[in-house]
Amino acid sequence: ACPKPGPPTAAVTKPSATALRRWLLSVSEALLAGRLSQARDFIGRALKVDPENAAAQRLLFEIVSDQRRLAELMGRIQALLDNRDLTGAERTVRRALSMDQDNQPAKAWLAKIEGLKRRVGAWLAQARAALEQGRLGAAYRLYTRVRELDVNNPQLRRGLSVLRAGLRPDDIFTAIKDNNLPLLSAVLYAHPGAITSRYRTGEARFYDFTPLHLAAWRGSPEAAKVLLNHGAGVEARVKRMHAYTPLHLAALMGRPAVTRLLVARGADLAVKDDQGRTPLDVAVDAGRQKLAALLTRLGGVATGTPKRIVRRLFAAAAAGDVESMKRLATGKALASIKSKSIDEIKRIGRTFKSVAGLKIDHGRATAQVIFDVSKVMTEQERRQLKRQLPALRKMARATTDPQARRNLEQKIADLEKGLVRVKVKLAKVQKRWLVADLEG
Repeated sequence: ACPKPGPPTAAVTKPSATALRRWLLSVSEALLAGRLSQARDFIGRALKVDPENAAAQRLLFEIVSDQRRLAELMGRIQALLDNRDLTGAERTVRRALSMDQDNQPAKAWLAKIEGLKRRVGAWLAQARAALEQGRLGAAYRLYTRVRELDVNNPQLRRGLSVLRAGLRPDDIFTAIKDNNLPLLSAVLYAHPGAITSRYRTGEARFYDFTPLHLAAWRGSPEAAKVLLNHGAGVEARVKRMHAYTPLHLAALMGRPAVTRLLVARGADLAVKDDQGRTPLDVAVDAGRQKLAALLTRLGGVATGTPKRIVRRLFAAAAAGDVESMKRLATGKALASIKSKSIDEIKRIGRTFKSVAGLKIDHGRATAQVIFDVSKVMTEQERRQLKRQLPALRKMARATTDPQARRNLEQKIADLEKGLVRVKVKLAKVQKRWLVADLEG
């Protein structure tokens, strides 16, 4: 029979107690040194020696608590970076490393944050140099970059306060005229009320313009977008220039990009100036054929005067907008349009120059539409034209009728310029002017 095991001998107990004390001492030293991973390893070895040891249990509880706090800190880093708090993220990473110097994810975060800090430091240095040189727009652009990474940076706050002190509300007009978007953003940051300011100095034609009016006049969709994002009034009016809105000005100057932007942001296509003209009317009257076609496609409203109907007809032709032409034309004119190809219609529209000789009599109107066919004339057509001119000059010299001579001289002058005149007849049907016929 095997003998029963007796109590452990002193030779076994003494080394185990020594090892336990050594592991517990190592755990304490690792915690003090900020090496949580080592402390976790040492406490595991100590508990293997004596799982019921009270000191080991207390140290294990402390290690678990530190691990929980470490996990919370590591989870906050990405959120701080997403909130553009680079300073807070660095502080959190360093707290995590003070608890566990060997934590590899924390080391990786620290390397990334230090790289971002070097970039921020370079931008801040460049911004300070730009401020010293008076380049306020460049300084704001650099501070904007810094703000995208570290919104709580103390140097950023100091720099923006200096920048704000160096800007005036009227600088918004300088920024728009120069298309300096960083300076424009800087002025709006420093003086939010500048969005409603009025142009009072400098060029008289801009007097009483709002910033959005000036952006529409200059044709800067980028500046207009910045202004609209800051709450610019899309229906603001000027006291001069027929109480135009920004959309009227974009139509007057032929600014398609600004027009699309204003319409997309809610500009009223049916708004009228102090003469009762809509933006489409203004475009037509100014001879902006392509913009008139654009406004028509966007749903623009026209008041429908005879001269504008003719202009809109050939503006639509220049853009190849057959549907708009069908809405404007009826009768023989519509039949003549249907007989032509899209390319022919565009060619006619491109040569359209002006409307002259408008007459209105008992609800019917006629107008002489002038085309500059030299824009699309071939070399063979030019040679044929030159052969016609001598015979017409000889006929003008031979005629004794003054009116016939004037007509021939006008025709000769038109042919020399490459001009062709076509008579357009309009009729008023239910208070709307429609193209009734084309002659010539």
